[in-house]
Amino acid sequence: MKIIRKSFLNLIYILFILILSLSCSNNDAIEDDKKSMSGLTNSQIEINKLKQQIEILQNQIINKETKTKDIESLLQQANQDLESAENIIIELSKNNPGNNNDSIPPLPPEINPDPIPKNTTVPKTETLSQIATIAPAPKISDVITKVKSDAKAKSEADAKAKSEADAKAKSEADAKAELEKTNILIADCKNNYNLANYSEALLKCIKLANKNNNYGHRIIALMYLNGYGVNQNISKGNEILFNIANLGDTWAIIYLADKAEKNNDYVNAVKWYEIGDSLDDLHSTYKLGIHYYKGLGVKQDFQLSFSFFKKSADKGHSDSQFYIGKFYHIGNGAYFGSPASRSFFEALKWYELSSAQNNYKAQNNMGILYYVGDGDYSFRGFKADVKKSLDWFKIAIDNGSESAKKNAELAQSSLYGRDDKRVSEIILD
Repeated sequence: MKIIRKSFLNLIYILFILILSLSCSNNDAIEDDKKSMSGLTNSQIEINKLKQQIEILQNQIINKETKTKDIESLLQQANQDLESAENIIIELSKNNPGNNNDSIPPLPPEINPDPIPKNTTVPKTETLSQIATIAPAPKISDVITKVKSDAKAKSEADAKAKSEADAKAKSEADAKAELEKTNILIADCKNNYNLANYSEALLKCIKLANKNNNYGHRIIALMYLNGYGVNQNISKGNEILFNIANLGDTWAIIYLADKAEKNNDYVNAVKWYEIGDSLDDLHSTYKLGIHYYKGLGVKQDFQLSFSFFKKSADKGHSDSQFYIGKFYHIGNGAYFGSPASRSFFEALKWYELSSAQNNYKAQNNMGILYYVGDGDYSFRGFKADVKKSLDWFKIAIDNGSESAKKNAELAQSSLYGRDDKRVSEIILD
């Protein structure tokens, strides 16, 4: 029993010790749990603070990204505007080629300043406050506005130019159509007159005359002068010709001048030719040369005659070229007061120009130059060539020269040794 009691007491003791140990352990665990909970709470607080900071940073990042996108959008728009402005400027430059200058600009002149003497005081540089500030660059929006304004002005100018061009084209087209109608009337008037269909000719020519076309007036005047299709009325015909001649119709001027010349009315012929000459009519200028050459209606004056011939000869008038050649052929020994000294070479030059237009008088006289040559005692250095002279006489004969026929006989006789040159028998046109 004692043993059981003792054992039981020991057991109780052991249990007590165990309970006490467990109690102590629980207290320590609870304490540790409290400490752990406290640490967790602090950590959670820190975590929350960090989350808040992270959220703040994220918001800041989002704001900055938004601003960056806005800036990028603005930059993109600005680049597009700048590109548009450049394209407009390029187009404006293309339309104003006079402003382009691709050449390399010249180098500025070299500056060689005089050396500063040792004892010379170098002036102080200007202070920053005295230096003028550089004007700020214009805003891109201002540049774009100006470019757009210039482009609009150019567009309006182009539209105006196009409108004017269209109006001009229409006017030219209308004028061309009217000219075609007039040409048809001229052809009808001319053909009917030539075919002696005078009634129809008169009808067409009156239509022309009503259009202030001088060709119609000319044919109507001829019909009155000759009594073709109308009662002859010379005064009315002359009146029509006087009117259009005084308005500058060269055909009427030459007709009236030639008619006066045929009637030996040289004074009036010269007056009409002078009007024609003032209008640069070569025939009128040539005829004035003839009148002063022969003294018809005016005092003979070789100086004036030569000047009129030269004026029309320089413009290609064949007969005038012939007379200039003749002046040099004969020389001022025969033409008193002539400005041309004798020169076979100069004569040959002008005869050749006239001969190129089939002027048989010039061709005959060229044959004479080659036929005589050095045989003319008054002129040396121009070699005679009878064979070439005969060739020119034949050309002149083919073109209608009667003088050349006689000259060709003399040249053939001399060429084949049947006779001497018989220069005195040569016929000069």
